[in-house]
Amino acid sequence: MKIIFHSIACLLALSITAINAAGQSLAINTDGSTAQASALLDVKSTDKGILIPRMSKLQKNAIATPATGLLIFQNAPDSIGFYYYNGTGWLWLSSVVADTIAWKTAGNNGLPDTSFIGHRDNKPLNFRLNNVRYGRIHPTSSSISFGRNAGNLLNTIGHISIGDSAGAVITSAVPGVFIGNRAGKSVTNGQNNVFIGNLAGTNNTTGGQNSFYGSQAGTNNISGVQNVFLGYSSGSSNRQASLNTAVGNFSLSNHEGTGSSQNTAIGYF
Repeated sequence: MKIIFHSIACLLALSITAINAAGQSLAINTDGSTAQASALLDVKSTDKGILIPRMSKLQKNAIATPATGLLIFQNAPDSIGFYYYNGTGWLWLSSVVADTIAWKTAGNNGLPDTSFIGHRDNKPLNFRLNNVRYGRIHPTSSSISFGRNAGNLLNTIGHISIGDSAGAVITSAVPGVFIGNRAGKSVTNGQNNVFIGNLAGTNNTTGGQNSFYGSQAGTNNISGVQNVFLGYSSGSSNRQASLNTAVGNFSLSNHEGTGSSQNTAIGYF
């Protein structure tokens, strides 16, 4: 019996030559070297690596009270890579090399005059908040949109939409300028309109070649064309009439204009 135990011990010693204890340190290797004094675990190999637990995001998030510093490898469904727990949440160890001159979210110092945010190739620059479109600059069409869901047709040549929902549903591939909260919000294929002001031309759908300047100017125009309304609420009741000119706050504001066109009104009310 002693001979059997002795043989087993010899076999174990030969097969686990990789493990040596040195004080409080443990070395795992194939050359019998001792562990580095500063390392609790010293692993050495030239043809093997270390595998840590691999799991999905769901499994990772299901770990109960993870210890600070806990390391895992997430293998599905997205953001595949190493994660560690920092005490309050899981952080992804991105494989992207850190940019020493990158823009920082808490402010920047010492960046060169040539620093910028954008692309080095011919692609649109997009902005999002809460994963909702808030801006886009298109390099080839020179179209610009800023504001929540502004500028539906983002590559229309020379189109500008600035403001919450400004030009939100436009589909025609022609220039237009919508600046202000919901300015031109309902325009689909109205062409060459300029709406500037809060709710300016907000209900216009197919009317084209209109110029509305002022808060609520032409706000209810639907299909009227070639109207010019300048002033607060000017032409605000106009719906289908065309070729009208109103200059002054509330000018032509009660003119529904279902068929009456070519009117000119200058002055307050």
